[in-house]
Amino acid sequence: MRHTIPIQRSPAARAFSLIEAVICILVIGVLTAISLTVLNPASKKRIESVSYRRTAQEFCSVANAALVAGARFVVPNDVPATMKKLVTGVSPTSGSFKGHVFKMPNVDDITLAQAQAFIVLQNGQLTYLANEPYSD
Repeated sequence: MRHTIPIQRSPAARAFSLIEAVICILVIGVLTAISLTVLNPASKKRIESVSYRRTAQEFCSVANAALVAGARFVVPNDVPATMKKLVTGVSPTSGSFKGHVFKMPNVDDITLAQAQAFIVLQNGQLTYLANEPYSD
């Protein structure tokens, strides 16, 4: 008759080490975070809204710099036309910045239209609406 003797393993060899457990939890957490940001459509809308807000802020900054430099580009009571002039570029006709072009390059029509929601024309200059709520 043959007898087999079971091999006894030490407790450390039978279980995960603490480092292995922490690494597993870390990998699961990273994968969960990635999947939530990719699969969540609300976060994509939020990112787009922040992008449009930032574009609106840049439009106002460029417009104010152009006004201070002496460029005449504001179309009274017409925010879209004023913004389109900034997309193509405006230049002062006199002063220190004569010939310098102030413009917002690489702005497509969709971004232009969305950024308009955060801009008003007040006293002949573009003003950013900081208190406008995010649209989800």
